Amino acid sequence: DVNAADGLVEDYGFKYSYQLVGYHVGTNQTSESAHAVINDENILKPCMPVNGQQPADFNNVQQNPASNGREPLVRVLLTDTVSNEIAAVGYIKFHITDKPVKDEVIDTFEFIFDDVYTVDCSTNNKTNKLTWHQVEEEILAELYEQEGISKQEFHNEFTLDGGTTDATQYNNTTVKATPTTKYGVVSQTTADPGHEETEVLVWNWQNNDAYHWFNTAGNTSKSVIVRYTRTLSSGVHEYVYVTLTWTPSQINTKPAGEISNNDKISNYWYDKNSGVPGSGFSDIHANVETVGEDAAANDEFKSDILSTFVGNDVTVTGVDPVYTAFQDVNLTKEFFFVDPQGTDLTPVTGNSGTEYNIIVDATGKTLQAYRVGDPVWTAQDVVTINGTYLEYY
Repeated sequence: DVNAADGLVEDYGFKYSYQLVGYHVGTNQTSESAHAVINDENILKPCMPVNGQQPADFNNVQQNPASNGREPLVRVLLTDTVSNEIAAVGYIKFHITDKPVKDEVIDTFEFIFDDVYTVDCSTNNKTNKLTWHQVEEEILAELYEQEGISKQEFHNEFTLDGGTTDATQYNNTTVKATPTTKYGVVSQTTADPGHEETEVLVWNWQNNDAYHWFNTAGNTSKSVIVRYTRTLSSGVHEYVYVTLTWTPSQINTKPAGEISNNDKISNYWYDKNSGVPGSGFSDIHANVETVGEDAAANDEFKSDILSTFVGNDVTVTGVDPVYTAFQDVNLTKEFFFVDPQGTDLTPVTGNSGTEYNIIVDATGKTLQAYRVGDPVWTAQDVVTINGTYLEYY
C-alpha cells in the first residue's frame, strides 16, 4: 500500500506494528534510538535519554535541541493476524531536526457548503464565501496554536498561489500537488487589510458550469483546492491548503412544465394528421384570409399561432415553485417547427397529387418541401415563423 493508514493491509488480514530498536554509532556507541519514544498510537516523539535509555513515560518526556541530528531506528512489522506470524520486516531511520524540511510540512483545512442548487436562466455566479469567523476560528486559530503566528503575520508571510483575484487550483493537498483544471474562480477579499479585520476566500462558479456539473448523473458534490505558500520567514508550515466543497442539500436541475390542453381553443386543434376539428391537441390547421372575399382584407397568407390559444397567450403550467426563474411570468416564449419526420421521411400528397418530403431548415423557423425523387437541395420554402405568425409563400 501507499499509506499505512489507509487500512488496505487490514482488509487482507494483516496489521502493522512499530518498534524502536537498538541502533548505536561511533566509537562511544552512542544510542541513536534512545532519543525517541513511541506510544500505543504509533506516534514518534524526539526526547532526551534517561541514564542512556529511552524514557518510560511518553507523555512527560523532555525534548531538547541536544537531540538534533540523532537518527532513531524503527522496525516495521507486517503480521498475519490469522496465524500471528510475521510476514515481512522493514526499517525506517528518522532524522531529528529543530527545523522543518522545506516543502515537507503542510496544513489542510476543508469547508463544506450545503446551499441548495437550483438551475437559473441568468449568467450570475453562484457564490460560496467563507465567513470571517470560519477563517479565524479554524485556520488562524490552528496556525496560532501550532506556530504562534497572528492573523497579520499569516497574511504577511503567506501568499495565495496564483494571486488574490484568481487563485491556482490544485489536484490534491500533498507537497507534490499540481495545478488542475479550474472550476470557477477562487479569490481572496482585499477590502479589509487592517489588523482588526479578516480577509476571506470567495468561490464564484458560473450558473451554466454548475448546471452542467450537477445535471450529470452521479455528480452530487464538487471541491476545489487552493494553496497558501510561505514566502517570508520560516515556521512549521510551508504550505496551507484550503479545500472548498459544495455539496448541495438539494439539487434542482429539471424544471419540467407543460402547456395545458385547457389553454388551447379546441376548435382550432386536431389529432395528429386528422381533419376533424376538436379531435385532439396535436396539430393546428392555420386559417388564412380568403382572397378577395372581404373588401377590408389585405389578402395576406399568414396566420397568428396565438389565435389558437385562450386569451391569445401561451401559458406554461406545472413548474415546481422551487424554479422561480422558470415560472410562466418570467418566461419568454418563442415558436419553432418540430421536424415532422426526421430521417424517416413519409411523403405528403399535395392538392395536385404530387408527393413531397417535408423538412425543417437549420434555424427551425422555416418548413420546406421537395418532390419525392428530387435531391434535398431543391427544397422550397413553404411557411416561415415570424414572431408568432405563420407566413406562407
